[in-house]
Amino acid sequence: MSDVNDDLTALLNVRQIVALDLDSDGRVLAAGDERGSLQLVEIATDGAIRDLTDLPSRCVGRYVPGGRDVVVMHDNGGDEKWQLSVLDADRTTPASADDLQPLVHDQRFHHVLHDVTAESIAYATNRRNGTDMDVVVRDLTTGAEQVVMRDAGYVDDIAISHDRTSCAVSALTLQPTGTQILVSGPHALSDGTVTAPNEHANHARPQWTSDDGALVLSSDHDRDFHAVHRVSLEGQDWQVLVADDGHDVSAVLSHDGSLMAVITHLDGTDRLAIHNIEGSLHCPVDLTPAVIGPLRWAADDSTLMVSASGPADPGSIITVDAATGSTTTVLDGRGLLPTGLRGRLCIPETVRIPTLTVSASRASCTDLLWPVTVRVSSTSTAVRKPLPRKLSRR
Repeated sequence: MSDVNDDLTALLNVRQIVALDLDSDGRVLAAGDERGSLQLVEIATDGAIRDLTDLPSRCVGRYVPGGRDVVVMHDNGGDEKWQLSVLDADRTTPASADDLQPLVHDQRFHHVLHDVTAESIAYATNRRNGTDMDVVVRDLTTGAEQVVMRDAGYVDDIAISHDRTSCAVSALTLQPTGTQILVSGPHALSDGTVTAPNEHANHARPQWTSDDGALVLSSDHDRDFHAVHRVSLEGQDWQVLVADDGHDVSAVLSHDGSLMAVITHLDGTDRLAIHNIEGSLHCPVDLTPAVIGPLRWAADDSTLMVSASGPADPGSIITVDAATGSTTTVLDGRGLLPTGLRGRLCIPETVRIPTLTVSASRASCTDLLWPVTVRVSSTSTAVRKPLPRKLSRR
């Protein structure tokens, strides 16, 4: 029993580093929990890891393109009321809370960072009434702020148009797992409703096309599984770009809108490929199926950064060449495992069981012990079929 307890303790103590952003020089901004909560670290191109923050509780962040500033989203001792600050990534010691430069601070409210460009940030905040989340764009030079969407309710994903004038969001609806897409600003058509609030569908990760004339998103609109769609801003024209009839598919667009990193979810893991914006395959990605976490395009769209984890890997950080699909490991997560566990963790085998064909006629009770419910298929009614005695003894 002691060996089992030791193994469980070792597994629970495994540390993790999750990639957050990639700068133009190939450095990776990440969050690691070596200090007990997620703190910012920077991984150099040679794999060296340097601590950036030592805050009272967890934090995340994004690079400001074109410089060494980092926008940090952090709370106050775990109160989950997120504040936004600026950190100089070139500092020589980990930053405490007093070392951060306040950017958007009001301890009474949430400020959730969604997007960072060289000129501005976009964030959601409930400071208007303490409940509803409004979307705000803040100029990093002047500090001027513009509310680009209000009264959207609980906002999940946010996308700011390339000209920084309009906003698209996915917001929760009253339908089970339902969301709707809303647009505000000069690019909005009519009242800005792209999808109806009563539609039984889930729409995720809206992104603007390069001309800000349409949206690309992942949705199960008129489908069983999510596909990547191009949707007109009034919601009338739906075009499937990438789909798999048996699995969920989502995408992250490059900054210039010419490429998509397409993720296909299959048997609990993800497959990654790069597609052209019209949906055709640009190149496959040489990546072992894994659970893909944060995924970020470099500012020049030449490289894609991926966090990937699995049963034997608590989390590796990989960069992908957007032209060829070749990969480079920045951080091998298996190196974070204790030596005694590293060779013992394995990849589970997937076993597929064919759908049973069950007769609805009454079975004989001679060699049967108790009934169980067998689900035949998604189009069939469940049939109660007794379990054979020889199976009941197991």
